Amino acid sequence: MQQFLICLPNPQNATFFPKNGTMASERYNAREVEPRWQEYWSAQKLFETPAGPGDGRQNYYVLEMFP
Repeated sequence: MQQFLICLPNPQNATFFPKNGTMASERYNAREVEPRWQEYWSAQKLFETPAGPGDGRQNYYVLEMFP
């Protein structure tokens, strides 16, 4: 028999909301920030995977479906 543990967040203990209603002093400017990060990611090859050893296996992908 399998047993599962379900954990639900407790909003009273949430730490992802700013305290006292504080907000960032500046608005996020995607046109300014994103090109710099994309250039960095490209230079560091962060989204590239090394070629496999050529063992003849077919490529595949997996989609994880969240509730």
